[in-house]
Amino acid sequence: MTSPDTTVLRQRLVRVITRRAGSSAGASAVAAAARLTHDDLTAVLAPLISSSGVDALWGRAFDLAQREYPDDERGGDHSTTDEPFAQVSLWLERQGPSAVTDAAAAIFATFAQLLTTLIGEPLTMRYLEKAWPDGFSDAQPKRKKA
Repeated sequence: MTSPDTTVLRQRLVRVITRRAGSSAGASAVAAAARLTHDDLTAVLAPLISSSGVDALWGRAFDLAQREYPDDERGGDHSTTDEPFAQVSLWLERQGPSAVTDAAAAIFATFAQLLTTLIGEPLTMRYLEKAWPDGFSDAQPKRKKA
């Protein structure tokens, strides 16, 4: 994906996560919304690239996203877990309030870039749209002709 495509994808992901987090935009709510977003994507992609393939891409996306959004070291649980996305949830909960939604969007966009390398952009976009139809529907109401 090119840079403008990544920017648009991040904007769509911010929209998906914000809608799912609801009016409570705290780190815990965003982490829970990211978990739902992850689960939707995994359900769609596992038949294509396997659960292990999805987990491998999440691991790499997480490594890359941590470089862009390091932990807010002031608090939070620093325990580890074997479940790949649980680490992401903990990382999101340690983000500052102003960065948590952007950090969540960044990891999903990074995952999408890695997936694009694996299966190509058209197929990646088709699967993202299938997983997150609420992020790809343009909420612009069509005007009726008078």
